[in-house]
Amino acid sequence: MEMKIMETPNLFKFATSELSQDAFIAWLLSWANPEYKGGSDKHKALNKIAIDILTLFFQKSGKKLPNHIENIDVRRQVNHIDVLCVINDTYAVLIEDKVGTVQHSNQLARYKQYLMTKQHQPFAEDKIISIYLQTHDQSSYDKVMEHGFYPVLRKDLLQVFDNADNEAARQSDIYANYYYYLQSIETAVQSFRTVPVHKWKRHAWKGFFIYLQSQLGEGRWKYVAN
Repeated sequence: MEMKIMETPNLFKFATSELSQDAFIAWLLSWANPEYKGGSDKHKALNKIAIDILTLFFQKSGKKLPNHIENIDVRRQVNHIDVLCVINDTYAVLIEDKVGTVQHSNQLARYKQYLMTKQHQPFAEDKIISIYLQTHDQSSYDKVMEHGFYPVLRKDLLQVFDNADNEAARQSDIYANYYYYLQSIETAVQSFRTVPVHKWKRHAWKGFFIYLQSQLGEGRWKYVAN
């Protein structure tokens, strides 16, 4: 059931940076810790959403999330990796987080190589879940996939959130704020379908070019400063 965007002050309207989103993703994934599975209603709801997001990440990489999560360790900025989530001391979920910017300077290859060669706990390549999380939009993900990263987009997160029973949103203002914020971006991107062209703003133009790209099956677009 899709939730209606509420016109209340939203934390993520002000906390728009990648670091803010890093913090939210790390916070949310931390709820996958098994100790929250049988806690309060809030704990159980957030645990379920966290597991659903991890399931999405594993599915995108063609793998299956372990049936039992015995332990989970979530960290930020490990050797410049935005979010690193280690599950059962076996799987490393490597998350490169974007809010409209794109990959640069061979960073994706460096992060993956670091995990495969780091001194204390190296991970085999098939145990690394490399996720490129983009909650705004970019023209192409070809370079991302060339480096073995799997794009997870705003629509993917919203599909998980929309399919949930929304108990987490009732229980947690932080989660609800993020959910509504993503919905507001998607609404703005799709506004080109209903808003007169002379009233289009930045997101509407992006939505239009994304639509053209999908219909033509080719082409690239990007922001050009006036």
